[in-house]
Amino acid sequence: MKRDEGANRAFQFLWDHAKSGKSFTLPELINASGWTSGNTKTNLTKRLKDLVSRKGRVYYANPEIFRVRLEDFQDLF
Repeated sequence: MKRDEGANRAFQFLWDHAKSGKSFTLPELINASGWTSGNTKTNLTKRLKDLVSRKGRVYYANPEIFRVRLEDFQDLF
């Protein structure tokens, strides 16, 4: 998988979840992005900490994702 492909897929996944307000789990983001489990955990705690909130065992995409351009999201990785 190309470097940006996982970021593109994660961006769309997070955008969709922010729009719907639905929670998601770590395995769902792993499946959607194609990232490894370790990379996904790192991305959630470091790169995406302002865009994703954790509540118990589930995550929510914050509305701030709507202010982020895809190119800027890709630059996080």
